[in-house]
Amino acid sequence: MSDHKAVIVAVRTKVRHNKKKPRKVLQYNRGDMGRVKEDIGRLNDNPIDPETTSVEDNWGTFKAAVHKAIEDHIPSKMTRSRNDIPWMTRGITRLMHKRKWYFKSARKRGRAQDWANYRNLWNHIRR
Repeated sequence: MSDHKAVIVAVRTKVRHNKKKPRKVLQYNRGDMGRVKEDIGRLNDNPIDPETTSVEDNWGTFKAAVHKAIEDHIPSKMTRSRNDIPWMTRGITRLMHKRKWYFKSARKRGRAQDWANYRNLWNHIRR
């Protein structure tokens, strides 16, 4: 006999889902890069005198021009999470997990009944 006792702990926890804040995503592939280059190229029209302006001021001017060109000629969209879809109820999510379980079981075992259960759940969820 051993002098050690097993410690058994039952913990009930609830998973907290941290929602990500929407952020702006630029769509460069849909943008007009020619116009962006033109707008940035216009910075050369106004030469900057390095003796009268500081490096920080020159950088601020350049940065503002680039941001304005991007904002004017490159479309953007706001990201959103898939967790706030109104038609995805808790019951549907549970059925999707069950369907995934049947798929894994059918693929592993190859039984016809598992494939039938998987297909029935697939059809039920898609309605």
